[in-house]
Amino acid sequence: MKWTSVVLAGLSLIVGLAAAWFWFDSSRVQPEPGPGIDSGERAIQDQAWIGALIVAANKSARLNKIAAILTAVAVVLGTASSVSGAFG
Repeated sequence: MKWTSVVLAGLSLIVGLAAAWFWFDSSRVQPEPGPGIDSGERAIQDQAWIGALIVAANKSARLNKIAAILTAVAVVLGTASSVSGAFG
């Protein structure tokens, strides 16, 4: 077995697990409305929730983007490991 192939496979595993963690973390993002939520006015409460949802969606999207990039890197490393093992 080629060491290059083993190292690339190990890196692929680590990066793939990191991607899974970022996707898991993105699924746990919760909206956290600010101080306006305690207001007695319905319009201000609605604005607080809308703002919280926008912030949560942006955070989740950022985590998803990182996960997608890491997944692409893991695929490239896994492919390089396979090619290295087959032809190396």
